[in-house]
Amino acid sequence: MSELFSRLLKRPGIALELLLASLLINALALASPIFVILILNRYVAYGVDATLLTLTAGGLIAVVLEFAFRLARIRLASCISVQPDRDQSLRAFSTLVLAKSTSLDRVLPGVRREAVAQGDVVQTAYSAPNIATVLDMAFALLFIAAVFLLSPALAGVACVFLAMIVLAGGISA
Repeated sequence: MSELFSRLLKRPGIALELLLASLLINALALASPIFVILILNRYVAYGVDATLLTLTAGGLIAVVLEFAFRLARIRLASCISVQPDRDQSLRAFSTLVLAKSTSLDRVLPGVRREAVAQGDVVQTAYSAPNIATVLDMAFALLFIAAVFLLSPALAGVACVFLAMIVLAGGISA
């Protein structure tokens, strides 16, 4: 996690834009459940077609904006890891190139392949989708707050499950 924070702090402008995009994405993600609640409360109860058209237009706009922000966030997140991944690859390959061949010959071929492949593992770990997922986890509290406004008991159940997930992640790590 500290590596992710150091990568984000190296590019503070992009990191701020990523956080803002994540906030907007998660706020717009609330549009679909709110749409369903309003349809059930307003349209089904009163049957006014103008209400249905307005809610549908607003819901479609929210979904399109959420999709656009997700695409922009993925492009921004990919910019975070470009330079650190390049630097790591250059260091790893320069170490292999500068190493004496007699030293490398003593290392088993499978171990050499695994050492070279570790760069790909790190690049995959800090890929744009993974960065976006980590940023989305911070906004779980936004969803719980929205659920709390609807039903405090349901928010309590969500908090218990969130705590269990965090605890299970801490135990498995």
